[in-house]
Amino acid sequence: MNHRLLISLICLSFLCGAGFAGCDPPPMKNPDRTDPAQNAQKQQSANYPDKMSTRVLWTVSGYVRSDGAQLSDDKARRFLFKPLDIGDSWIAFDGRTCSNVSFTRTSVPARDYFKKTFAIEPEALGIADETVEVFTTSCGLPGFNEYVRLRDRRLIVRLDGVFFYFKPAVDF
Repeated sequence: MNHRLLISLICLSFLCGAGFAGCDPPPMKNPDRTDPAQNAQKQQSANYPDKMSTRVLWTVSGYVRSDGAQLSDDKARRFLFKPLDIGDSWIAFDGRTCSNVSFTRTSVPARDYFKKTFAIEPEALGIADETVEVFTTSCGLPGFNEYVRLRDRRLIVRLDGVFFYFKPAVDF
């Protein structure tokens, strides 16, 4: 019986030493080498201005095409699940980044805003909020000179007649 217990302990220690069974992997032997995930993160963050991360705060979760939309349904569908990140002074979307962006936030009645700005009822877009926050920016990325934030933290960005819904990727 003791012989079986000893063999089991030896097998368990071998598995832990190899990084299995939930044990910590052995430390890297060459401290100059970096983890491949860190290399990918460094390459990805090179696309962003200083002090920016590669975090994803929103992703495109849906869209509604308005009458006369210039963007086809097929092209609009290609935006689904694309990440969006917005910082204090930048916006990053679809492989492009706006730097030194200024933001102005205004709370407005949803019905008035959508009817005056886009000639559409908020209900046609599935919006039940009485008020929305409108962000006006200095960003030149298509659709991001002005966007809407709903009470549930989703964003709406209009691009070529298509209203894209951005769902928060983080919950806080």
